[in-house]
Amino acid sequence: MGWLPFALLRWAKATRTNPDSIVTQKLSELASLAEPHGGGVRWPVHNATRAPIFMDGWCNGTAGHVLLFALAYDVLRVDGFAELAERGAESAWAAEMELGTLCCGLASIGYAFTAAYQTSRQLAE
Repeated sequence: MGWLPFALLRWAKATRTNPDSIVTQKLSELASLAEPHGGGVRWPVHNATRAPIFMDGWCNGTAGHVLLFALAYDVLRVDGFAELAERGAESAWAAEMELGTLCCGLASIGYAFTAAYQTSRQLAE
């Protein structure tokens, strides 16, 4: 997940300020890496020593990206970010895992579903 954009968005929300334009630029770059999966999208984890892999959980996984793009929509009100949050949640729904941990397991996916639901409610307002 994009930790720096996430932190800067949280700061902007907490301080009720606009984030620097680099945040939107980095979010757009991350958005361009989304790949179709399970009716939604997911993001590859890149490592210079091996082929990209995909994770479903919070850290570097689809659930973390859902949280990032839901927050990005909440702060910036860019509809494309809301769509990425919802499509990421669709991909997370297709995850085939049995871990119950918060970070890498089903709990993180459940938390991402909550964020996607809140984003869809904001869109409806």
